[in-house]
Amino acid sequence: MVLAEDGSETQLKKVLPLARNRGVPSKIVGDRAELGAAVGSGPLTVVGVTQPSFAKGLLEQLGQD
Repeated sequence: MVLAEDGSETQLKKVLPLARNRGVPSKIVGDRAELGAAVGSGPLTVVGVTQPSFAKGLLEQLGQD
């Protein structure tokens, strides 16, 4: 799971515990606009990624490799 650092505190408080409880790795990166642009969308707070190669490419694109 990739999260934007400027996501609302409320959103992050909802999503991060769910990820932790299920053992889902998560990383906080960039801002909402950068995260959305990296997946071809408007601003996003959270992107869930299930394919390891896509996750790696996404983090590389965001300068987080």
